[in-house]
Amino acid sequence: TSQIILCGLQEYVEGEILDPWRVAAGDPLPDILRSVARIPGSNCRDHPDQWMTAARHQIADFADKIRKMITDAGVIPDLAGIGNLILTPHGHIKLVDINNIVDIRLDQQIRLDDKGYPSCDVSVQVLFFLESRILNRPARNDDILHRLFMDPDRQVQVKAMEKAFYVRLASKRNSIQ
Repeated sequence: TSQIILCGLQEYVEGEILDPWRVAAGDPLPDILRSVARIPGSNCRDHPDQWMTAARHQIADFADKIRKMITDAGVIPDLAGIGNLILTPHGHIKLVDINNIVDIRLDQQIRLDDKGYPSCDVSVQVLFFLESRILNRPARNDDILHRLFMDPDRQVQVKAMEKAFYVRLASKRNSIQ
């Protein structure tokens, strides 16, 4: 069988992974600051408050641009993968895995990407984690994304789909070995 493979040239991005699931537990910036402070040439060691301010500003700009992408183009990039988001020693946020951009449809159906993962729903969850837990932005009542994608019943369904995805992935790995 054949499969489309997306290729691209990526640069090495030095920094610390902004793990979306660590964000789900609270503000990860203090821990990330300690990690990036160990990187040679980091400016955050001597000015931690400036780094935190810069990082929050960069994350706010990033979240605003993702929302604009959703509004203007009806798509969202894959924010969910561990290692997809990096915070640099200068407080910049980088999306380093750009090969998966999915359509957002504002309906009840939970769609799977080409690998069978609910990446749209999970990426929207990550956007909300960034906004609520790092930026302390409250959810707005008129925000259709929040009402639809953060609905507790929908999130239970998404978690079940994620679990099924990882079970299939483990099964495929075991059958290869």
